[in-house]
Amino acid sequence: MASPDRENFMPATKTITTAILNRLTELEQLLEPLRSERQVLTGLLAATATPPTQPPVPQTRKGPPRTRRAQPRASRPFAATPSAGRRPASPGGRAQQALGVISRQPGITPAELAAKTGTAPNYLYRLLPPLERRGVISKQNGGYYLATDAEPGPASSQATEDVS
Repeated sequence: MASPDRENFMPATKTITTAILNRLTELEQLLEPLRSERQVLTGLLAATATPPTQPPVPQTRKGPPRTRRAQPRASRPFAATPSAGRRPASPGGRAQQALGVISRQPGITPAELAAKTGTAPNYLYRLLPPLERRGVISKQNGGYYLATDAEPGPASSQATEDVS
């Protein structure tokens, strides 16, 4: 035997289902003109759309090739002010800093020197050779020494023999 609640539930479900189906039919009738209009507008858009263009081909220069000569460093223009956010370096500041570390730790390698001074290794490879040429430092066995602290080696022992 069916419960009384179940008997009341079935007609209510049929009523709701019928109402939903009727509303869907109404909405489909309202959407039909909009679908037709969409098709027309899509066709017009396709007819008026320009085809994608290819990027322009760069024109090649006619005539002899240009050559550019590098200006000597002294005549190159420099900015009047340092780059934004950077303070100008003091003249010889990095060199003095490197010399201080070399005096405290003779035989230091460029990589160790870069770590101690916080300077990029490639910058030190540009900074140290001029100091070596001027005789301020010397490089022996991959390490740098102050010219007065240099390890005696074959070259320096010959120099002392020539002097005496």
